[in-house]
Amino acid sequence: NQTAVQFLTSQAERLRLESEEANQVLQRYMKEKNLLSLDSSTNLVTDQFKRAAAHREECRFRLAQIDEKMRQIEAFQADGRNLLEIAEIGSHVMVAPLNAQLIRLKQELTLLSERYLELHPSTLAKTSEISVTEGDLGRAITQAIAELRTRRAEAQQNLKMAEGDYARAERAQLDLTETSIAYSSLKTEADTKEQNYRAILSRLNDTKTVKNIEN
Repeated sequence: NQTAVQFLTSQAERLRLESEEANQVLQRYMKEKNLLSLDSSTNLVTDQFKRAAAHREECRFRLAQIDEKMRQIEAFQADGRNLLEIAEIGSHVMVAPLNAQLIRLKQELTLLSERYLELHPSTLAKTSEISVTEGDLGRAITQAIAELRTRRAEAQQNLKMAEGDYARAERAQLDLTETSIAYSSLKTEADTKEQNYRAILSRLNDTKTVKNIEN
């Protein structure tokens, strides 16, 4: 029994050192990879990936909307159609008031034409006012289109940034998958060596108990 105790004591010490070393290797790996725990790291990376994917889709949708509006404007221009029929243009903060003013001026000119000749001062003044307003309206429409082009450029830049964020989040997820495989291997090894140590320790304690009873 004394020989068994000595042998088991030696084995227990060896397994204790192996268990501690395996646990230290695991802890160093976790520190190197900045892992509080695999579950918390997985949740964090997964949430980041989901947010990046959602933001990318949102940016794609916004750009697609603006692209569609630009295509509509270009089609209207090519066909010589009235751009004011496009909601994005007709409701613009600069365009809408000028268009309303132009409609009112034309209605007033119609009334004046019923009372005066074409060269009457009142008629000429109203015609001139209409011409000025039409010029202002044309410039406002040009400005509205320019603003839409600026928004498209911004949307393109936002999408580019979102694509970059998505790529980084996707890479982080792939890296975490590789990390989790290595972590699981190290964790299994550490757990196994701790179990082996506890098992030999239990046998040592049982052997000591028997030895004491015999003595």
